[in-house]
Amino acid sequence: MFSKESLEISDKLERNWSKKCAEMYGGLDPKATTYSGISAKPVYGPQDLHSSSVGEIGMPGEYPYTRGVYPLQYQYQPLMAQQGFGFGLPELARERYEYLRSQGMTGYVGMEAPYNVSGDIPAINGLDPDDPEAKGYVGWAGCPMSTLEDFAALYDGLPLEKTHLAFFGFCDPSPVVMALLCAYLDKRGIPLDKMNGNIVNSFTTQYVGYDNLHFPPESALKLSVELVKFCSEYMPKWGTLNLHGYNLGESGATAVQEIAFCITAAIDVARSCVGVGLSPDLFVPRFSVQAWGGRDFFETIAKLRAFRRVWAKIFSERFGCTNPRALQLRIFVQTAGSGMTAQQPLNNLMRATLYTLSAVLGGAQAAWTTTYDECLSLPSEEAQMLAMRTRQVIMEESNVGHVVDPLGGSYYIEWLTSKLEEEAIKLIDEIERKGGYKKCALGWLKSEVDRSYGEWKQKVEKGEEVLVGVNKYVVPEEPREVEFRMDPRWEAIAIDRIKAFKARRDNRSVEKALDDLRMVSDKVNKDWPHGGDLMPTLINTAKANATLGEMMKVLKEVFGYQYCY
Repeated sequence: MFSKESLEISDKLERNWSKKCAEMYGGLDPKATTYSGISAKPVYGPQDLHSSSVGEIGMPGEYPYTRGVYPLQYQYQPLMAQQGFGFGLPELARERYEYLRSQGMTGYVGMEAPYNVSGDIPAINGLDPDDPEAKGYVGWAGCPMSTLEDFAALYDGLPLEKTHLAFFGFCDPSPVVMALLCAYLDKRGIPLDKMNGNIVNSFTTQYVGYDNLHFPPESALKLSVELVKFCSEYMPKWGTLNLHGYNLGESGATAVQEIAFCITAAIDVARSCVGVGLSPDLFVPRFSVQAWGGRDFFETIAKLRAFRRVWAKIFSERFGCTNPRALQLRIFVQTAGSGMTAQQPLNNLMRATLYTLSAVLGGAQAAWTTTYDECLSLPSEEAQMLAMRTRQVIMEESNVGHVVDPLGGSYYIEWLTSKLEEEAIKLIDEIERKGGYKKCALGWLKSEVDRSYGEWKQKVEKGEEVLVGVNKYVVPEEPREVEFRMDPRWEAIAIDRIKAFKARRDNRSVEKALDDLRMVSDKVNKDWPHGGDLMPTLINTAKANATLGEMMKVLKEVFGYQYCY
């Protein structure tokens, strides 16, 4: 990258600088590290880029996509606002959507404002509001999404063909939620191939982020592939696998672990998709990553750049992908909820600004800016508006989007990008030797993340890692009022609704549809990968007015459901 003469000059300059520092400060031993624990020098120069070449850094929109997946980034395609919302009841989520849209929430060029709804705690665990296990949690952290009537309350009257839809929180129930969506679209006469959006459908999350019941990894992988297979044929614009680096980061994963765990999960799904006869050039372009936008500003930027480079190399070299879109990893950044503190919560506005700026400078396609009140309650309307204003000020006032990858060529950023790539590939190879993601998902992977989190927590407790207002610059505070409260009537309304829905439908047709689903599911599971197609039967079951909880109950019985630690 640099001539021998240039490197010699740089080495000489650094030696002189080090000598001067030693004279001024009596030594040079700063012991700085990134958030992930990577040792960092006080200054970087050309000699630190020996492992990088001009080709590795490249140009935006060109392999290996270090500098971004598009030749022009935000000059052509604005940063999409992937602000998630949902609480109480579906119509309340719809109201919040309409409010955010009125405040300037924007989507991709030529599209309406994105609709990014979160399922409530029962829904993401595959339960209906009237299930005894759902008691006390209905409407929390999202809204019920159990019936076609729930979908109607969310979407009736909207131009869905021009709206990017996203479903947050759903891992295990992803195929069932997609079946309900497809059944709803059929009622409205909207062709599936016109739909644009994404669903998690990923088992990168549940074995680390949640300590509760899940499909075991082998079953989760089968169900993920069934959804990818269906969408590859009928919904070519739909994002079929959203690898959830965010929950890994929230659980304590380092940048290296986030890259490696997401990509090894993608490798497992891709191998299985190839095993059922799909071409990687067809399905890989619909994979994406929901990355964690964390505390370390420069490491987040370097992580996004390394993520793209490692992805491009893996799917080019190991899967033979030639379709450029299969090699262009699309990244959606969700800024760290764990970075929001209950102490001095207005400080969270500055944190969210820095997290969002790092996503922009790292070349993300979309961002969800965490609200300042997340650690106190569900987001208030004002807090969500301020989160949206954060993105708008960054993108429309600061001019940071005028240049693609403006930190490209920075000695430190390029060194750190290459360091993260190097360490991530080592970890990917280690996971592959252990049998792949699905073999490591239970036990080893969680223990690695727990170890990383424990190391960080110790630093916080010792004051080596500063949390402003928590372990430094602490001031006495009065308890703050919760800004957004759940109305207990919402749960009762949701329960009454689903009971009434079940009472007035044709329950004989529902039972027959569920029996058919059980038979097809059993065949798919036992004769994998030659047991047939699951998604068409799930969609027919949804059309018969089966609920999310009823369909999930069948899948749980057939594919197994267990505590996954």
